[in-house]
Amino acid sequence: MKRTLGILLAIIISTATFSFAQSSNKAPTSGKITGKVIDVKTLQPLDFVTVSLLKATETAGSKGTYSNESGEFLFQKVPFGSYKITVSFVGYETLTISNIVLSAEKPVVNYDDLKLKQTSNKLNEVTVTAPRSPFQVGTEGVTYNVEESLQNSGATAVEALQRIPSVQVDAEGKVSVRGSSDIKVLVDGEPTELSKVLDMIPASALQKIEVLTNPSAKYSAEGSGGIINIVTKNRSGLRGSSFTVGANANTRNRYSGRLGYNYFNRKFSSFNNYNYSPYSNSTASELYRQNFEQGGVSYLNQSSSGNVNSQNHNFFSNNTLRFNTANSMSFNLAVTSSNNDNINSSLNTLMNESQQPYKNFIRDNNSNSNNFTAKIGVGYRHVFMPQGQQQNFDRMMKIGDSIALKAAKNPKFADSIRNTIQNPEGLKAMAQRAGITMPGGPGGSGGGGRMRGFDFQNQKELRTELNFSRNNMQNNSAYNQFFTFPQVDTTLQRAYTKNYSSTINFKADLNWPFNKNKSRFEAGLSTDIGLDQNRYNIDTLAEEGFVENNLLANDFNKTDMINSVYTQFTHTTGKFTFVGGLRLENYHLNADLISRDIGFNKPFLTLHPSFSTLFKMDDVQSLRFSYSNRVNRPTMDQLNPYINTADQLNIKSGNLNLEPSRGNSFELGYNRFTALGSIGSSIYYRQTDNMITSYTIVRERDTSFTFYENIGENRAYGVELNGSIMLFAGKLNVNAGANLNKNNFVNRLQSQLNRDRLTFNANVDARLNLPQNWNFGGNIRYFGPQAFIQGYTEGYFTAGMDLRKSFLNRKLNFTISGDDLFNTRNAARITSASFVQTSKNQTISRVIRFGINYNFGGFNLAGGPMQRR
Repeated sequence: MKRTLGILLAIIISTATFSFAQSSNKAPTSGKITGKVIDVKTLQPLDFVTVSLLKATETAGSKGTYSNESGEFLFQKVPFGSYKITVSFVGYETLTISNIVLSAEKPVVNYDDLKLKQTSNKLNEVTVTAPRSPFQVGTEGVTYNVEESLQNSGATAVEALQRIPSVQVDAEGKVSVRGSSDIKVLVDGEPTELSKVLDMIPASALQKIEVLTNPSAKYSAEGSGGIINIVTKNRSGLRGSSFTVGANANTRNRYSGRLGYNYFNRKFSSFNNYNYSPYSNSTASELYRQNFEQGGVSYLNQSSSGNVNSQNHNFFSNNTLRFNTANSMSFNLAVTSSNNDNINSSLNTLMNESQQPYKNFIRDNNSNSNNFTAKIGVGYRHVFMPQGQQQNFDRMMKIGDSIALKAAKNPKFADSIRNTIQNPEGLKAMAQRAGITMPGGPGGSGGGGRMRGFDFQNQKELRTELNFSRNNMQNNSAYNQFFTFPQVDTTLQRAYTKNYSSTINFKADLNWPFNKNKSRFEAGLSTDIGLDQNRYNIDTLAEEGFVENNLLANDFNKTDMINSVYTQFTHTTGKFTFVGGLRLENYHLNADLISRDIGFNKPFLTLHPSFSTLFKMDDVQSLRFSYSNRVNRPTMDQLNPYINTADQLNIKSGNLNLEPSRGNSFELGYNRFTALGSIGSSIYYRQTDNMITSYTIVRERDTSFTFYENIGENRAYGVELNGSIMLFAGKLNVNAGANLNKNNFVNRLQSQLNRDRLTFNANVDARLNLPQNWNFGGNIRYFGPQAFIQGYTEGYFTAGMDLRKSFLNRKLNFTISGDDLFNTRNAARITSASFVQTSKNQTISRVIRFGINYNFGGFNLAGGPMQRR
C-alpha cells in the first residue's frame, strides 16, 4: 500500500515538474512601450500629458495613461502586434507615432525624447460686450450681484443695500423691504447688527446680496418680512493671486484706504481685505409736539445739532483648505473696531396754549464710544462619492494645476489655452480627453457637466459650521443741562454704558440628490446661543462731587437659545419643480433686570412650514409660487424694562412680557428672459399677527413715554415689477423696478388709529460703456410714504451718478461718483393719539466720492491675466 502511494506521489511530482518546465520555456506573447515627453524648446519634461495607445488600424484608443512628473509614461503587457500612439496636451500640437511593432524579437520599445511643440494659434483680445444680468430670480427671492455695480467703489454695505429695488434704509439705518421692517439681516448666513457692522463693511468686499422674501425651511425662521443675506467674496474656483491697493475720499470728510490680498490654487484659497475709514459728519434733528390735555393744549419744540467723528477698522479673511475632492475645511475671521466722538447740543422749548414759552433749557452731550467685534468660524464639507471618482477628479485637478503653472510662466502657452477654451470643438476635445461629458451633446458648452458619472452641480454632501462672535461696546457720556428760563441750577451728569454680547452657532446640513437628480432630500439641525449683558451707570454732580445715582442704574442680562431641526424635499417632474419643507424651532428666553430684581424665563416652541413651486413654461418663461411661515422675536432693547431718562422729555422703556409675533407670506411671480434682457413681476400678500411695535403716549404735560407691546396686526399686499435691457450691442444697460403695496395696520389699543396706506417705490439704473475704457452710470430712486401703527414717514427721492476710467489693462481704475445729489434723503414722522408729533432726523447724505484702485496680478482658468475690453 505504501509502495502504491509512493508511486502515485512520484507521478504527480513528475507531472508538475514537467508542466512547470513546459511553462517556463513558453515564448512571451506581450511586451511594453515606454517613453518620455519633453518641450521642444525648453527640453523640460512635461507631466500629465495624455498618451493614448491604438492598434495600427484603429481610430480610437484602447488604452490611455498620463506622463509622470519626469515626463515618463509606460504601457505594460501589450500583446504583440502593430500599434501607434498619440501624445496630446492642452496648448501643444498633438504628436502621432506610427509603425510601432512589438514582437518576440523586439518586446520593448522605448522613445527617450518625444518633443511636443506649442500651438502657434494666438488669441486675440477677448471683448466682453454682454455682462451677466445684475440679478437672478429664484423660488425664494432675488439675488443682486453687487460687484457688477461700479457705483459701489468707496461705498459701504449700507449704501449697497440702498441701491436694491424694494429695499429702503432710512436715516437711522433701519432696513425695510416692501414696507416691512421685520427683516432679518445676515452676513454670510450669520445674523448681524446693522448699526455695529454694516456701515463699516466696504462694498468692494461684497459679492452679492440675496433678498429672500419667502426663505425655505433651511433658513432661520426669524424675520416675518424675509431675509437679506449679504455674501462676501470667496472665489475658491479661481487660480492665481492678486494684491489690491485702493484709496477713496469724499465731500463728507470720509476717507478710506484699502488693502486686499487674494490667493487661489487647487488646495488653498484665501480672500483677505483690510479697510481703514475715518470720517466726520454733521447731524440735525427736529421735534415738534402738540399735546392735548384736559387742562388745555401745550407744545414742545426740540432742535438739536451735532457732529460725529469716527475711526473705523475692519478686516475680513475667508479661507478654504481642500484636502481632496471629497473633503475641505473653511476658516473665516472678521474683526471690526471703531472709535466715535459725538458732540450734540439740543435746545428745548416748552410753550403754553398761547405758544408762549414757560420753560427753556439747553442740553449738551459729549460722548465717546468704542466698539469691537470679532467673529471666528470653521466649517467642514464632505462630498459623498465613490473612491474611483474621487481619485479621477483629483487627478484632473492636478492636471489643471500643471496647466496653470506652465501658463503663468509662458504667455504664449496661456494664449493657446484660452484659444482652445473659446473654441467649442477644441473645448469638447479637451473635455473628452479628460473624461468629461459636456452638456448639450456634440459641440455643447456651458456650465455643469459630468466627469465619468460625477455631477458637479448635484453633489451628495454634508456641511457643518461652528461660529463664535464677541462684541464689546463702551460709551462714556457727559451731560450738561442748564436753563435759560426759568433760572434753576445747572445739572451735570456722567453716564457709563457697557454692552457685551457673545454668540455661539453650530449647524449641520445634509444635501442628498437622487432619482437621477430629479429629487433632493435636505435635512439639518442648528443651535444658536446668545449671551447679552448691559451695564449702565449715572453719576450726578452734588456738593461733594459726582455721586453714583443707584436709582438710575441699569444691570440687564439676556440669554437665549434656539434649537432647530428642518427637513426639505425637492422634486422635478416635467416642467414643474416642487420644494416643500418644515422647520421646528425651540426658543428659550431668560432675561433679568438685576438692578430691579425682575426676571423672565419662558420657552417658545414653533413650527414653520414652507412651500414653493416653479413652472418652466418654456426655455425663457417661468411661473413661481411660494409660501413661508415666519416669526419675529424681541430684541434686547425691546425687552429691557429699564426706564431710560437720558432725554427727560421723551422717556423710553422695554417690556419683558413681549412674545414673538408670527407671520404668513404668499407670493406669485412671472419671469421672462429675452435676447436683450429680462422682465419679472410678482404679486404678494403678507400677514403678521401679534406684532411687536413701539407705542408712544403722553402721560404728563411735557413728557412722552415710549414702550413696546404686542398690540398690532398688519395685512400687506402689493405688486412688484423689475426688468433689465441691453441696448446698442450691450453698451447701454438699463435696470428698472417698481413696487406698489398697501399696508393695513390694526391697533388693538386704540382702534380709531387703524391705518391704511398705499405706498409706491420706483428705481431706474443705467450704465453706459464708452470707448477707451470709460464707464458712466446713473440712478434715480423714489420711496413713497411708509406707514406704521401710529403714523407714517414721508416719501423722498434720491439720485446719483458715477464715472470710471480704467488704465493698464483694467489694473488701474479712477472713479468719481455722487450720491443723493439733491440732498433729499430725510425722514419725517407724524404720530397721533392724545398728541400730534412731527419729528425729523437728518444726516447729511449728499456726497461726492473720489477713488483710485490698483490691482497687481489676476485670475483665470489658465492662471494668467485675461485681457478684457
